[in-house]
Amino acid sequence: MWGSGEALPGLNYTVMLGNNLTTLNVNAGEDSRDFAASGNISWMPTTHEFGPKGGMGDFENHQKLATRFGTAYTQGRQNAALSSSGSDQPDSTQVRMADSLLPFAKDAVVAGYTVDILKYQMWALDAGMKYRGLHLQAEAYVRQLSDFYTATDVRVPQNRVTDTGFYAQAAKMIRPRKTEAYVGSSVVFGDKSAGYRTSYDFIQGLNFFLFDTRNCRINLHVIEVYRAPTSSVFGYYVGGQKGVTVSAGWSINF
Repeated sequence: MWGSGEALPGLNYTVMLGNNLTTLNVNAGEDSRDFAASGNISWMPTTHEFGPKGGMGDFENHQKLATRFGTAYTQGRQNAALSSSGSDQPDSTQVRMADSLLPFAKDAVVAGYTVDILKYQMWALDAGMKYRGLHLQAEAYVRQLSDFYTATDVRVPQNRVTDTGFYAQAAKMIRPRKTEAYVGSSVVFGDKSAGYRTSYDFIQGLNFFLFDTRNCRINLHVIEVYRAPTSSVFGYYVGGQKGVTVSAGWSINF
């Protein structure tokens, strides 16, 4: 269940209550009976908007400074969502430790233990501005994983793991509604007291808008990665990756 709206001009909110942090790759039979909840508030004081869907880049070429400030909080009890086929591989893959391992994998949190359920909490702050083709955006967050238990209800000897991080990005329309260049970086400060390290990346890219619309573009993208803290078949990162990824894509939105 979720609700969203505009409490005051330029002040938007979204709240959610669900039975999981995400339904991706997890079916109802694998869910626990715990709930997850989240909320987001965004304030756009100057223009009361931030472009279509709040998207990246100032394609619209704001002549008046557009600003957005936001905060979000999420928490939930997350389980491994083990498959009914008897496999010991968790289907719950949306939460990862700062070294990119799934917390529900064997020995991932503490050697000799396999976590089956944990408590997830994340708080984030973000701010951005758009003005005459320039877009600046930044976000900082803190995430805490705690209350680790095995499937036999044994408490894992690791009270909590707290990671922090941020990202910052700048984009500029070189040719209005035609060509955009952008750079950005993100850093994850793994919890050193729990044995985790820092990871970071640096990105640079170009967008070419073919038909004077956001909905059709060619993208050239270069990512320099040092110890990727995440891994996904949907993205550019492989857990632990060190090196450079180069991509080219053509996207059309209908």
